[in-house]
Amino acid sequence: MKKVNYSFGGGSGTVLLSMTGKKLFFCYLSEDRTELHNKYGGQQYYSSRSGASGAGFFEPTENDLLEIKGCYRAGITHLSEAWPQEVLGTKIMVPVEGISYSQPAVVEKDGKFFFLSSSEEVINALMGKLPEAEFETSYRYLDTEGNPQSFKIVWGGNVGRTSGKFSQRPTQLPYSFEEFITVMGSSDNKTMWEEPLVMEETSSFIERRMKINKSSKGKVRTGQFGLPVELVNFDHEDDEIFHEELRVFTHG
Repeated sequence: MKKVNYSFGGGSGTVLLSMTGKKLFFCYLSEDRTELHNKYGGQQYYSSRSGASGAGFFEPTENDLLEIKGCYRAGITHLSEAWPQEVLGTKIMVPVEGISYSQPAVVEKDGKFFFLSSSEEVINALMGKLPEAEFETSYRYLDTEGNPQSFKIVWGGNVGRTSGKFSQRPTQLPYSFEEFITVMGSSDNKTMWEEPLVMEETSSFIERRMKINKSSKGKVRTGQFGLPVELVNFDHEDDEIFHEELRVFTHG
């Protein structure tokens, strides 16, 4: 009999997959573990005074429970606490708070991305049954010679579906579409684009705020994924954004 540990609290939790029952369990709140203890036994050996955090273990009679360590937190400002994991040959990331339409599981397979709003869809994905990747999002950038290039990200799922073949992005995500793509580990894959124009961060605070940096071709504006998207010309020899004759400061 193999013990399966769990813990919850402080915005984190444990996600478990029942292989035989084909069900996901989210140990995020104290009450979430009740069904699992009733089904698999074990005990909770730690609980905080408030009961908001705790730890314990289950004892499934078979090798039934698999921990899904690929998780992200949906209730914070940025997608900074995220740990994608490959499970059964599929890269996956689920919200520790539980899956819903507005906080989907994210799956990457063969360079395509899927946003899934139910545990059933996740289990089907892990079994190789993915929905159709029917949408495309296009991005432009400048290559090493300063010429415009483009690439596409192909995605699917029932989150933010729109009519027609092409859609810009899935809607109602807890974070931006590009953040999810970056965290899932494929936005830095050079098969998505040729080598972009090399940039050097500017020393100007204003330019940094305007997402403008230096390059061998002049100053450029950066876009999604930190890629250069546009050459910027200021019509002044000193190449300043706000030339001296235009500087009018009021209210300090």
